[in-house]
Amino acid sequence: MIEFCRFYQRTHGQLPKLLVFDQKLTTQEHLAELDELGVGFITLRQRSPKLIQTLEALPPSAWTKTRLDRSGKHKTATYHEQAVTIKGRRFRQIAVNGLGREQATLILTNQHESTVKQLIERYGQRWGIENQLAEQIRAFHLDSLCSQVPLSVDFDVALTMLADIVYRRFARGLHVAYRNKTPDTIREYLINGIGELRFSPGNVEVRLRRRTHTPALLDAGYEDRRVEVPWWGGRTLSYSFPAR
Repeated sequence: MIEFCRFYQRTHGQLPKLLVFDQKLTTQEHLAELDELGVGFITLRQRSPKLIQTLEALPPSAWTKTRLDRSGKHKTATYHEQAVTIKGRRFRQIAVNGLGREQATLILTNQHESTVKQLIERYGQRWGIENQLAEQIRAFHLDSLCSQVPLSVDFDVALTMLADIVYRRFARGLHVAYRNKTPDTIREYLINGIGELRFSPGNVEVRLRRRTHTPALLDAGYEDRRVEVPWWGGRTLSYSFPAR
C-alpha cells in the first residue's frame, strides 16, 4: 500500500487523498504510516473475539440508529463509535450492525471530519463493486475467460460488460420489482424457456410460451411491440406469448 502511494505521488505529483480498501491489503504499521503521510483511508478491522465480546456487552443505549441512502436491503443500521490507538496513532473505530452480517462490521478510518453515515455509505460503495463482480462471475463466468492471450481476455471482459448492461437495461424497462434483479435471475425468470421463431418476408416473430413471470413482459408491452431492425433489411421484430 505504501509503495502504491509512492507510485501515485510520482505519477500524479501528489499523494492520494482517500483510499478505500480491504483489511487484508495492509498492516497496522502501514495504517499508521499512511496517517503520518496524510493519506486518508477507510478500511475494516478484523473482529477478534475480545472485540466482539466488548461490543456484545454494550447496552442498547450505546448504539445510534441511522438511515443509509443506498439501494437494496439493509438501509437502516445502528453504530457505536469510539477512538482507538494503533501504533501510536489515533483512529475512529465504528462498529455497525444491520448490514446483513451476523456480527458487527468494524470500520477503521482516519477521516475525522466525515459523519458516520458518510463513512458507512462510502465503504458500502466498495461492497457494491464486489457484489457486481460476483454477479458477473455467476451470470457470465467472468472468472473463466476463454484464452490467456491478452487481446482475447480484453474482448471477453468487454463482451461480459456489454451483456451485463443489456440485462440491466432490459430489467429497467420492467416492473419496479424486477429492476434490481441480477442478470442470472432475469435470465432464469424471463429468458430461459421454450419458444420458437417464425419468419415472414417482413417480420421475425419470437413466440415464447407463457410462464410464471410472463406477466412482467405483458405489463411492459412486449406483446404489442414491433421493432424495426435496421440491419435486417427493413424487417421488424415482434413478440407473442401463446399459452401452449
